[in-house]
Amino acid sequence: MSALRLFISHSHQDKALASALQALLTEVFGDSVAIQYSSDDAPGGGIRAGGTWLEWIRTTVRHTDVCIVILTEDSAIAPWVTWETGAVTGVAMGADVPSASAVQTVRVVPLTFGIDSDRVPAPLQLHQSVSGDRETGVRKLLFMLQERCGELNARTPVKDDRSVSTFIGTVREFMERRTREHPVRLQAADLSGMHLLNCTQGLTLEPCDGEIADGVRLQCGRFTGDAHQRWVLYAVGSPETYRITTADGTKCLSIEDNSKKDGSLVILWDYTGHDSQHWRLRRASGEGGMLTTVSLVNVFSACLMSSAAAGNGVVLSKRANVTNEDWWLLRPGKV
Repeated sequence: MSALRLFISHSHQDKALASALQALLTEVFGDSVAIQYSSDDAPGGGIRAGGTWLEWIRTTVRHTDVCIVILTEDSAIAPWVTWETGAVTGVAMGADVPSASAVQTVRVVPLTFGIDSDRVPAPLQLHQSVSGDRETGVRKLLFMLQERCGELNARTPVKDDRSVSTFIGTVREFMERRTREHPVRLQAADLSGMHLLNCTQGLTLEPCDGEIADGVRLQCGRFTGDAHQRWVLYAVGSPETYRITTADGTKCLSIEDNSKKDGSLVILWDYTGHDSQHWRLRRASGEGGMLTTVSLVNVFSACLMSSAAAGNGVVLSKRANVTNEDWWLLRPGKV
């Protein structure tokens, strides 16, 4: 019985996703698939001791039926995506193979995590992408692989919904951890006059009633372009940690009573230098598109800034809701 030969292309930072995907495919398909990826730690897996990455890639893609390309915020712009995808495409077109009989059809599947389909890099845009962080996307991938397995042998494995749910849970934990650990480095020109729009609600961060004073609660309202909806970011200690002030620089985003509790209010206050007034920008795992999408992690509490339900203002969150903690950073000229 022939096994479907799978090649998982991924960046070093996304090793955990590649490992989770291997575990899912092995559990669902068993020995009907043979999986290769460069960072596989298993004996005999990945690049052999003393081997080179270039040599391993060439050998692997020559014996591949399906190439799954893992794409995240960082890997979508990495040069290795272009190179590895080009290598696979070369095999599919019959290039760099010993003879015409060696030509094979290689299915290339961009598998996205935390980015939209319009962020898929040019070499992969001709291939239909699927969302690896959504159950519907994962099931679509499994269905395609099941069809390909059926072309090779009579027995086709049955999809396991429990395995899919476990995989999605692992992905969610990975993306949330990356949100907290992965910084966004803004250029100096980006630090003035920013708007913060909540990705879920499409509403703009602003003080209640447009008032600039100590203790005023933050909320999300309809974008008007007024000065009270504009925020200035000043680096504090490191390029990815900021105090976020009102446009006039008099007040900054603070936590009521310097609390660490989930649901604590985000308010305006004079700057004191306390870590409850410091925020780390992390790439977000929710909505995105072509805009800069971030989560704001409070340094003191390690909680994220979240837009609560209507009328409940802006609060700290331990990420009970994935998308309410995602924000678009916009300069006035982009709105």
